[in-house]
Amino acid sequence: MKQIRFLGWDKTLPERVPPLLLENGRRCGENLVDLSGIMVLIPGRHASRILNEKMASLLEPLAAGLLPPEFYTPERFILEGAGRFPVASEMEMAHVWKKVLENCG
Repeated sequence: MKQIRFLGWDKTLPERVPPLLLENGRRCGENLVDLSGIMVLIPGRHASRILNEKMASLLEPLAAGLLPPEFYTPERFILEGAGRFPVASEMEMAHVWKKVLENCG
């Protein structure tokens, strides 16, 4: 199921995203979190390294490993990824825009 989440502006990307991903990741036993089925749009390539490092540091006390999500910059998504994912229907787009506008004020 597709999910779009607006994470707000009150925290930075490295503060907000890693805990959210780890909470929603698929657990493979007690020592592995599998995020390989998740796609994350990021502002630039450097962000993927920062996010992976932050997730690894959060998992270190648990001695757990990580299968990271697939990171896409907007450019990469448009050039490579868009064909891999179904396009939203008119109804889905209207629903998302409704939610965005409701949350804006």
